[in-house]
Amino acid sequence: MYRTKTKDRLSKKLPSLVLVLFILQPCMDVLSYTSDKLGISNIYTLLLRFAILAAVLISGFILSEKKKIYIITASILCIYTLCHIGACMCHGYDDPVADIANLIRIFQMPLFTLCFITFIKVNDKVTDSIRTGFVICLLIIAAVEIISVITGTNPYTYENKSIGIIGWFYDSSAQSAVLSTLVPVFAAWSVQRYRDKLPMLLLMLIFSSLILFMYATRLAYISLIMTLAGLVITLLITDRKAVKAIISLVLVCVLFICFVPLSPMEKNQSMVGDNAVKKQTHIDSLVTGEETEDLREAYEFYMGGLVGRFGLEAVAQRYNYSTKASDICDVRRMKNTYCTMLMEEQGVSAMLFGMELSDMTYDGRVHDVENDFHGIFYLTGGVGLLMLALFLFYFVFITFKALLTDFKNIFDLTTAGYGIALIASILHGYATCGVLRRPGSSFYLSAILSAIYFFTKLKKGHIYDHQK
Repeated sequence: MYRTKTKDRLSKKLPSLVLVLFILQPCMDVLSYTSDKLGISNIYTLLLRFAILAAVLISGFILSEKKKIYIITASILCIYTLCHIGACMCHGYDDPVADIANLIRIFQMPLFTLCFITFIKVNDKVTDSIRTGFVICLLIIAAVEIISVITGTNPYTYENKSIGIIGWFYDSSAQSAVLSTLVPVFAAWSVQRYRDKLPMLLLMLIFSSLILFMYATRLAYISLIMTLAGLVITLLITDRKAVKAIISLVLVCVLFICFVPLSPMEKNQSMVGDNAVKKQTHIDSLVTGEETEDLREAYEFYMGGLVGRFGLEAVAQRYNYSTKASDICDVRRMKNTYCTMLMEEQGVSAMLFGMELSDMTYDGRVHDVENDFHGIFYLTGGVGLLMLALFLFYFVFITFKALLTDFKNIFDLTTAGYGIALIASILHGYATCGVLRRPGSSFYLSAILSAIYFFTKLKKGHIYDHQK
C-alpha cells in the first residue's frame, strides 16, 4: 500500500520534476564553467550529474511496469563494462576511475532516454514539460550569453580569435550541439504560439536565430537555415493557411542568408584560410629536403605527440610523406591517426571493447578524437559502437515507419521541430565530439528520442494537444 501511494505521488509530480531537471541543465553547465575558471576540480559537478542520473534511474525503475527492461539494460551495460575493463587491463589500466566515469557519460544518453519514455508512459503530461523545458533552457542560455557580453566576460566560441558569443559555457562543440537542438523546438513552439501575431512571431524567430548566428560555428549556421527552411516546408505541407507564419519564416531565412558575408562564421573561416597560408609557409621553411628525416622538424612541431609515440617513419608513411599544411596541420586527422595506430597496436581486444581514455594522452598532449562516432569506436570498440548504432537506428526506424503509415497524424510543427533537432544532433555527433560523450548535450538528445517515441508509438492512446 505504501509503495503504491509513493508511486502515485511520484507519477503526479513527474511533469514538474522533469521541468526542474531541464532547468538544472544550463545551470550545471554554468557551474562547470565557473569551477573550471576558478581552478576547482570538475569532480564535484561530475558527481552532481551522476547523482541526478542515479535519481532519475531509480525513479524510472520504481515507476516502470516493465522492470525487466531496466534489468536487461543494466545487465548488458555491466557485462560490456567488464569486457571493456578486461581489454584495458591487457595493456595496463592506468586510470580506471576516469575511464569508467567516461563510460558512464556515454551510457547516460540511452539511460535517460529509457527513463523519459517510462515517465511519459506513466504521465503523458511529461511531453509538455519536455517541450517547455527546451523553451526555458534556451531562454536561460540566452540570458547568460547577454550577461556575459554586457559584463565583458564572454569567453568567445573561438577564444584565440575573439569570435562568437558562447556565454559561460566552456565546451564550444557541446554548446553548439545544445543550441542547435534547442532552437528548432523553440522556433516550432513560437510559430504555433504566435501564428497570427506577426510582430511577436518575428521577434521570437529573429531572437532564436541570432543565438545560432552569433555562435559562429558552421554547424550552428547550418542548423539555423535547416530550422527555418524545415519549418517553412512543414507549414506548406500541413497548414498553407498560416500565411503570416510562412512569410515570417521565409523573410527571416532570407535575411540571415544575406548576412552570411558579415557573419562571425565567415570571419572565422577567413582567419582559418589566412592561418593555413602562414602554416604552409612555416612548414616549407622547416622541411629541408626530400628524405624522411628532413620532415622531422615540421612533423614534430605540428604532430609532436603522434611522432613521439609512434616514431617519425611510421607517421610519415601514414601521411604519405606529405608536406602540405592541409595534411600536417589537420588536428582532427592527427588525433584519428593516433587512435587508429594505437588500436592496431593493442589488437583485437581493443577493436572489440575499446581502449582506456588515458591511453590517448601522450607527453601531456591529448589525442582523444574530435568526432563522436569515431570516439565511441576508439573508446568502446566495435561492440560499443554497434550497440549505440542499433539504439539510434531504432528511433530512426520507428520515425520513418510512422511517417509512412500515419503521415497525416504524425507530421506537424511539433514533430518537425523535434525531427530537425534530431538531425542537428546527429550532425554534431558526426562532425564534433560534443554530443554522445557530453552529458550537458546528450541530455537533450535523450529528450528528443523520448518525444519521438511518444509521437510514433504512444500517442494513439493518449490525449495530446499539439497547439499547446
